[in-house]
Amino acid sequence: MAVPEEIRKVERPKNTIVKDNKTNSPYRYLVIQRIGTKYIKNGYPRPIDGGVIGYIIDGKFMPKAQKSTRKHFDPDPTFLKWGTATLIKSLSSDILDDLNSVFEIKVSYTILAMAAVRIIKPNCSCTKYSSHYKESFLSLYYPGASLSKNSITTYLTKLGKAEPERLKFFSKRMEKIDPNHHIAIDGTLRQNTSECNDLSNFSYKSRIRGVEDISILYAYDLELGEPICSTVFPGNEPDAVSYKEFIKTNNLTKGILVGDKGFPMSNLDETFKKNKDLHYVHPLKRNSRYIIDYDLLDFKKHFVYGDSHILYKKVKVQDNKFLYSFMKVKLLAKELEAHIVEACKNDNLDFGDLKDKFQKFGVIVLISDLDLDPLIMYDIYYSRWMIEMVFGYYKSNITLNQTNVQSDFAVIGDEFINFISSLITCRIVKLGKQINIFKEMSYGTLIDELNSLMRRVSGVNQLPNQIPDVNDGCWIHDLTNRKLLAQKLKLCTPFIEVPTVKHQSNDNKSNSSSSEEINKDTNNDNSKELKPKRPRGRPRKIIDPNEQGKPKRPRGRPRKIIDPNEQTHAKRPRGRPRKIVDPNEQLKPKRPRGRPRKIVDPNIQILPKRSRGRPRKETIL
Repeated sequence: MAVPEEIRKVERPKNTIVKDNKTNSPYRYLVIQRIGTKYIKNGYPRPIDGGVIGYIIDGKFMPKAQKSTRKHFDPDPTFLKWGTATLIKSLSSDILDDLNSVFEIKVSYTILAMAAVRIIKPNCSCTKYSSHYKESFLSLYYPGASLSKNSITTYLTKLGKAEPERLKFFSKRMEKIDPNHHIAIDGTLRQNTSECNDLSNFSYKSRIRGVEDISILYAYDLELGEPICSTVFPGNEPDAVSYKEFIKTNNLTKGILVGDKGFPMSNLDETFKKNKDLHYVHPLKRNSRYIIDYDLLDFKKHFVYGDSHILYKKVKVQDNKFLYSFMKVKLLAKELEAHIVEACKNDNLDFGDLKDKFQKFGVIVLISDLDLDPLIMYDIYYSRWMIEMVFGYYKSNITLNQTNVQSDFAVIGDEFINFISSLITCRIVKLGKQINIFKEMSYGTLIDELNSLMRRVSGVNQLPNQIPDVNDGCWIHDLTNRKLLAQKLKLCTPFIEVPTVKHQSNDNKSNSSSSEEINKDTNNDNSKELKPKRPRGRPRKIIDPNEQGKPKRPRGRPRKIIDPNEQTHAKRPRGRPRKIVDPNEQLKPKRPRGRPRKIVDPNIQILPKRSRGRPRKETIL
């Protein structure tokens, strides 16, 4: 098919021809340059065609330079989401070093990038990981991470198989623990209804709901304020078995273990005898024989913990063990009221049973191999609630309450990524509390606000660790509030110094010096001392020492100083002044009070007053 005449007549460069490649595309009509002539044997000239220099599109000549040379249009972005990715990077440098010491660098980048995406976009499906990664500075901080759908599944399965590497990473974190640190161990359940793995089973709690779960144990350092290690167990495995295996698998050899009532200590005596730096503080159930044998409900001393009054008793038993019993008065009243309300609701209130249970309401009994002050022991156990906050972040903030993988190894690898996400989340929360960010916004709002802060990519590849300036002109959507937030978090200069606050529990605001001994090792090197609070009211005026000794000015407005030379007028009396009457004029009698009567002319005949009411109608006879 020849090229249409209207196409050939389109204005184009000289010494060119138009060819039709017979395709259904915008680049159908090619403009080709003639570069010369050659002669054949018979002497006839033949033109030599060069390359394509353009196209005829919509009746106009378009040079080839305006066409993308790529097969698919996919330009590199000029700006990316900066805020949350930079915050995660600033808080995870030591985590990346520990991962690099165990895995290959590309694997470490993939693990950290995957954990970061779970923080930035909770409940993200595997198909969206790659797009969130490429749209943020994570692609520059952790280049080459494999986050496609198939790659994620492969990496999770390989991580589940790499038990030596995971345990080596946890041991790196164990080395940072001080022997005096308190380690809380607790577990949580995560829904998993897969039929492809042996970890999914009915636990004691989930059998009522009819949903299969897996069990996850965490070790949490109360002083560092972050988790240390984690392990996945089948959902139906007893706590006594999983607790002992967790300590043995993760090689917990130092610290003070703060357990839960569901984790018995009877089969761990040999473990604590072998490790002299490993101690325990464990709560006992209220039906324990120790309570009756040692009369632990006979309280004779008390202390004040914050705004709570605590009764206590301390007893030494065999094998250098110590029993501590506490009764919190507020908890006693709360449990007593709850019991009575529930019994009355079911109409089965038994006063005899109530009398037996009354003594144990509000009671906490601890057993330990440490001889400590009861106030310190109570503070150690009370601080254990922090691990419950970790599980709160785990299930609410980063929404990790449900698995999206099937096989055993994939579940274990998925939980390792969740551990990294939980660790970074705890650090974000800790930093936010230190500078009082959460008084202005929630955790989710903080992540969203930072994630909306975008910057241009120019110069980042050359200087990836350089802290940007707030006025360097590389910001997209120049929002002052978000940049102020980044300055408070010390992500860009100039930094805004915010007084750091040492956060404690509400019941621990006014403890004695023995309680402060616990918290003296809690502060990190990064935390700053709290500045003294400014006293209330207006500050006193600084008096010049030269003017000291002068009499104090009397209160009230000073009187006006009158010049004695000027004639002084008498002070006007209060009220309206009386009208001045001319004495020469005769005083008229005072008008009587009330409205004056109307004067009637006697010559005018006065008509009788009309009777009241409507006049009767006259009837004609």
